[in-house]
Amino acid sequence: MISLYKKFNWLSLDVVIGAMATYRMAALLADGFGVFQWQTAVVLGLVVFIIYSLDRIIDNRNIVQNTARHQFRNQHKILIIRVLIACVIATIVLLFWLPKTVIFFGIGLFAFVVGYLLMVSITQSKGWFEAAKDVIVPLVYALGVWGIAAVPQPYISQESLILFFPFWLIAQQNLLIIAYFESFEAEDGESLPIILGEDSTKIALNIIFVLVILLCFWVILISPYHYAVRAAILLIVMATIQHFIWKNPQRWLENDTYRLVTESIFLIPLLA
Repeated sequence: MISLYKKFNWLSLDVVIGAMATYRMAALLADGFGVFQWQTAVVLGLVVFIIYSLDRIIDNRNIVQNTARHQFRNQHKILIIRVLIACVIATIVLLFWLPKTVIFFGIGLFAFVVGYLLMVSITQSKGWFEAAKDVIVPLVYALGVWGIAAVPQPYISQESLILFFPFWLIAQQNLLIIAYFESFEAEDGESLPIILGEDSTKIALNIIFVLVILLCFWVILISPYHYAVRAAILLIVMATIQHFIWKNPQRWLENDTYRLVTESIFLIPLLA
């Protein structure tokens, strides 16, 4: 069972399903009522899978890796590429059923990413790119998941506005923890934890955790919606699990267990 889940994780399917579950949770914050469309959820899952898979394929081409995760992807590279092509076709077909607000929001987010990449290309600053990537990726992920849930709604509730920030911070916490653990084996590099240093990284992770707790408790105290309160509690659980992991590095370093657990926490919104 553990071996099967590892393959599930190596394909980033936990992040894919987690993104779809979070989209549903964010869409239904008003006590379970809101605009939720299964086509949008499927397109979101397909896009996340495409992006993560392309990133892993490029990563394998640029850097020789001998981990089980990379070996698995190299072994099934042709099959993964075929699946990716099918996912792109399915995404294009499903676009015809999406609300215009979601499509325009997606175009805007895509333009932001393209603009960032163009700026990186113009500046040709690898160090700046590596550091900025650790901040921009969580922001784009959070905007993509939470944004497409918010824009089709008749109105955006205060719960949706407030809880976006803990979700974004949890995504930032996730990437920062992974980069933090990876920095233990890296002699040099331009990731955010290496640039900040270990002490500053720990301070940043503590601040993120405190902010998530405060914002979620704010929603718990002010919201009349049980569903929103439940969502806030789940976000607290996600942040707390990740906080516990980076506080106990020796327990999670072996066999990249930290990566397996930190990516799996995005499945928690399924409980909503």
